[in-house]
Amino acid sequence: MRTSLDPELLPAGKRSNLQRLLRMRGEGDLTSYLLGERSELRALIEAIAAGGNDSERERAAVEYLLLLASARFAARRETPEPHALAQIRSRYARIYTRDNTEHSRILRELHASLTSGSAVAIITALKLLGLHHRREGSFQLARASLSVAVEIGGQLQDPIEQLNSLFWLGVVERYLGNLDTAQAIHHQQLEKARACGHRGQAILAQENLGLVALRRGRIAEARNLAIRALTEAATLEDRELEGYCYHALMVIEIESGRPGEAAACGWEAYRRYESTDQQMRALQDCGVILYKSGMLEAARAAFELVRAGHSDTASRIRAATGLADVAAAESNRTQFMRVVQELLAEDAIRSLPFELQSAYRTIGRGYARFGDLGIARQYLEAALKVALDRGYQSEVPAIKELLADLGAGLSAFEQTPAPETERARLVEVSRSVLAERARAIA
Repeated sequence: MRTSLDPELLPAGKRSNLQRLLRMRGEGDLTSYLLGERSELRALIEAIAAGGNDSERERAAVEYLLLLASARFAARRETPEPHALAQIRSRYARIYTRDNTEHSRILRELHASLTSGSAVAIITALKLLGLHHRREGSFQLARASLSVAVEIGGQLQDPIEQLNSLFWLGVVERYLGNLDTAQAIHHQQLEKARACGHRGQAILAQENLGLVALRRGRIAEARNLAIRALTEAATLEDRELEGYCYHALMVIEIESGRPGEAAACGWEAYRRYESTDQQMRALQDCGVILYKSGMLEAARAAFELVRAGHSDTASRIRAATGLADVAAAESNRTQFMRVVQELLAEDAIRSLPFELQSAYRTIGRGYARFGDLGIARQYLEAALKVALDRGYQSEVPAIKELLADLGAGLSAFEQTPAPETERARLVEVSRSVLAERARAIA
């Protein structure tokens, strides 16, 4: 019976790439490598075939072989044979000597960790690889290395490495729209963290379970989980951890219709975060609140800061989506069309279903503002299909409401000013964001 990696079962282009990849292996050793095949690693075969140039294909090939070796280590605790690792290095010498990309640097680190046989070093390299792909928007590739890291971490006496890998794997699964899987992973993280007294990891697990509940449309449950996590984080006096919890609360309050409270939480997250990427994520969500409240100048400032300062693909896409919303709200059709063209030309958006449905919704809403109701309906229906297919229940009502409002006139697509009780906090955040942009420009 042929396996899914049998070259004869692949399309011609992929077949030639895979055959070239495997020719370096002796026939006897190849079988043991293929026995380590896992479903998470199949995305790497696609990456080899899809590489736009020789360097990209070679990096994908090296990653595939190193992850197979890591999976074998996870399953059998067998350090790869030195001659096998030496052959990989020899066959793909450019990756090891002349390629100075971040991807190659991490692959070299993974190669060195496999050579040493240190489980902790292997996990560290696998997590770096997963986070690299996450920043690039390649979540299926991120899942592959993080899944192996989780398995190896389970063999260590101190579970902190596995807990951290579980955290990131759950985040990746949530971004991929696999909510049941994400929930199960964070429950596992929570139970293990409590059992061994890792309070910070237990807090992160609760906070992320809240975000999974939010994706399912269960706002009250999400808020309770996030508040509980924040209360526990405050006792540890860990500002970064508090930032995560405030950020989760911010996202939840956005969905619950409390813009003032959401803005206040978002700014608290921004102030506490030490990581630039996390700061930009909090600022992105502040921009969403300000946009929805009609504070367009401050919203545009927030989205511009994020797009200029963020290395994460999904976050840059969300910032561009926000700029398209602002342009439409300001009746600036030229700017709206420019941003939309940039969004649709972004290859990574096809592999990010949550961002894709959000972009489609924004484009549909924008066309409705300009009176192009037929085109607006097409994009809104496309957004609804993605949301339903991926189980984004919290997004479905808003999209359906926009579709229903297409016949109600353009007034249905205007901003709704926040209640007076929310205005003071919104104005305060707005001023802070504008001051932040002024500092960035200076």
